[in-house]
Amino acid sequence: MEKISEVREKRQDRFHQARMARGRKLMQAAAKAEVTNEVHLVQAPAALLKQKQPAEKLPEKQKLRISVEAPQKAVRMAE
Repeated sequence: MEKISEVREKRQDRFHQARMARGRKLMQAAAKAEVTNEVHLVQAPAALLKQKQPAEKLPEKQKLRISVEAPQKAVRMAE
């Protein structure tokens, strides 16, 4: 009778562990998915700025400098 109860206990323990292992795998998968979706909450703000800077920097247009001449006085020609 004692042997039967020991076997029963061992079976229950194995069943419980197997059931919890499946739950653990599901929880880990859910946690990984959450981290990938909410990575902005995990990363430091400085690291995010470094990643955004290359994307935000677009080639700037060069400014064309044109020298403006001072207006010349109109010279009237003698007729």
